[in-house]
Amino acid sequence: MRRQIEELTDSMKRHGVDVYMITDSDEHLSEYTGAHFHALEEFSGFKGGDGRLAVTSEGEAALWTDGRYFEQAEKELSGSGIELMRMGVEGVPAWTEWIRERLKSGGCFGVDGRCLSYREGRLFEQAFSDCSIFSGDLCGEVWKNRPEQKYSECWLLDERYCGRSAADKLDALRRRMNAAGAEWCISSALDDVAWLLNLRADDIPYTPVFMGFMITGPYSSVLYTDERHFSEGSVVRDYLEKLEIEVLPYESVYEDVEAVTGSVLIDPAACNYELGSGIHPEVRIIERMSPVAEMKCRKNETERKSLRAAQHKDSAALTEFMYWFKKNVASGTLTEWGCVERLHEFRAAQADFIEESFSTISAYGANAAMAHYAPSPERDVRIEPKGLYLVDSGGQYLQGTTDVTRTWSCGEITDEERRSFTLVLMAHLRLADSKFLEGCSGLVLDGCVRDIFWRHGLNFNHGTGHGVGFCLSVHEAPVGIRYRAATLEGAYPMYEGMYVSDEPGMYEPGKYGIRTENLLLVRHDYTNEYGRFMSFETMNFCPIDKSCLDLSLMETRDVDLLNSYHERVFAELSGEFEGEALEWLKETCAPIREH
Repeated sequence: MRRQIEELTDSMKRHGVDVYMITDSDEHLSEYTGAHFHALEEFSGFKGGDGRLAVTSEGEAALWTDGRYFEQAEKELSGSGIELMRMGVEGVPAWTEWIRERLKSGGCFGVDGRCLSYREGRLFEQAFSDCSIFSGDLCGEVWKNRPEQKYSECWLLDERYCGRSAADKLDALRRRMNAAGAEWCISSALDDVAWLLNLRADDIPYTPVFMGFMITGPYSSVLYTDERHFSEGSVVRDYLEKLEIEVLPYESVYEDVEAVTGSVLIDPAACNYELGSGIHPEVRIIERMSPVAEMKCRKNETERKSLRAAQHKDSAALTEFMYWFKKNVASGTLTEWGCVERLHEFRAAQADFIEESFSTISAYGANAAMAHYAPSPERDVRIEPKGLYLVDSGGQYLQGTTDVTRTWSCGEITDEERRSFTLVLMAHLRLADSKFLEGCSGLVLDGCVRDIFWRHGLNFNHGTGHGVGFCLSVHEAPVGIRYRAATLEGAYPMYEGMYVSDEPGMYEPGKYGIRTENLLLVRHDYTNEYGRFMSFETMNFCPIDKSCLDLSLMETRDVDLLNSYHERVFAELSGEFEGEALEWLKETCAPIREH
């Protein structure tokens, strides 16, 4: 058993807690969190981006995660005494079932209610109605040398990039509140707060946001955040005063929410359990998706123009990296981590680059079978001149957020790898070529991708696409493309201006992983008597590795789509290259013929 779990069980016994659950969240249920909130990793050793750890006072422990992390979790939990629970696999109990079996009537379930959603907290109340619930940070009691929370300087994102003032956004929010019958709205998600105010910062990795809550009323708003976000003489303070936004200490939101009267709108998936539970019982709680999330997922014309500029820079950087990689891979001297550093250099050389939009996945061979694998200087792997290499990466720019994946040959590859690569590419291209009625959901569009795999008795264990923010979260609710949706948000309709990924893949544990990803912008195509028809604008421009193709699998349509894409890549990027590199780009983008 891990030492940290032994110390946690001692704390549980002191507080009379029988089963305690650790989440991977912060107080805003963020996807990426600062080191201060990495309790899941500290107490389990699991470094994946999504998981739950349940521990009994007797030391029994189990961790739940989804298919993206099965192989990674198996390796990282090895020897820990923690049982891996593969979510979605037949026969694997949900964490509520597992806990229920171990929690006797009258027992006590514990969790840090500030790092659990209001929706999930109420589900626990129902599941353990005959037990008491302890809300507290037991991990913090025993976590030695816990990292401090980071507070960074807030800065304004210019309207020439985002196209809309904070005052206009606040007016739009109040109109939506009024339509929903709400006098107040609590904004909990960090990207909601940042988008609403046109403010950015660097409090958490990969997402330029700051720790803060907002409570918006009919005539005023309060921002709950730390004063350390504003240096002396900060223009941001003056900016907030002009918007008539009062700034109060971060922690005081938990006290002030108790004084809210009338009716309040909260997003139960984004508001934490302790905050939501603090609302007075006589207040009418209107539970619905954050109206800010609904507004920000549809990019305005200025944002779309900015995103095209960001994608041009990012595509140039990734294509430079591809050229460098192809020139050097035969030497056998490249490594996964070395490639991470080199790609960062190409991106950092682009104007207005801020940071990566997530931890770069640089994976050779079997490592790429772990969909969210991440190398490190301590766990570096040499890339041999054979097999496949996968790189999934993205950047944050003043002009927007990017995300792109490519798989390249390092030398000789197998017929199986070639077949899988081609099926993935065909699925990717066909989705990007889709036409659909506005309001169609990603549940329908996912069939354009899965059909190819299912006809061959294959599948991939992750969503096909996710929404992407604007200089914000690389994974943005509510839009997505997937064949299963546990909630209504998973079937959210698609409208003009939405910005989504297209990333089918194939993964063979112990052998290889393949994924091809571009970002797509939903645009109006034409209107007729049946309604408004939409199509996708492909935003990323980096060549596809033609050396990996099995042309015998490709239909005429697929060949035409690839040739058309490469024609656009060359037109977009030829001005960024010269000499030998330009000749390489020209050859790499040259059209192919069917066999």
